[in-house]
Amino acid sequence: IISNPCKNISVVKTEQKEKDIYSLEELKSILAKINEKAPTDYKTFFAITSYLGLRRGEVLGLEYKDFDFDNSTVSIVRTSNYRNKATGIYTSTPKTKSSCRVLAVPDIVLDLVKQLKNEQADQSIKCGDLWHDTDRLFITWCGEPMHPNTPYTWLERFCDENKLPFKGLHSFRHTFATQAITSGTDVATVSSILGHSQTSTTLNLYTHA
Repeated sequence: IISNPCKNISVVKTEQKEKDIYSLEELKSILAKINEKAPTDYKTFFAITSYLGLRRGEVLGLEYKDFDFDNSTVSIVRTSNYRNKATGIYTSTPKTKSSCRVLAVPDIVLDLVKQLKNEQADQSIKCGDLWHDTDRLFITWCGEPMHPNTPYTWLERFCDENKLPFKGLHSFRHTFATQAITSGTDVATVSSILGHSQTSTTLNLYTHA
């Protein structure tokens, strides 16, 4: 074409809306109620999001072989995603090169991971030939990867039933980052934990901290 049809278009600048995150007290209340009432898989899911600040796809992509129980670490090397019915649930690489990382894991999370693995081993015996051995932590009744929308809908229903504030899944990641920064952790360290490719991303997202 001989001319740029977009050359006279004005781009409207908008301010980025600040994320509504959980306070530390709200997060403690939610985790306490989850630990009291939820099955092990959801206890584990929300412990990981709260203590490690992972993205939803990173949590759902975790496999047992990613955990080094001797050194208390986990390797983030894949994500589990869903785009539409045509693609179904599919596995991909993390968001950026920096998103591939190794993180320290607290004992409270490791204990839940071990408990979940034992429970799923029992479930695999009950399912017999119907079991799909994917090595994923978060699965359906027969071992297939959990749908990425399932934790969101579960949490929304759980919060409604227990009169708890519901601010979505990504707010757990934001709360983790905010608490890390306000507790004195330097931004470069927080950025590497979150898997951001640049510290400016962390600063832009968490200026409220």
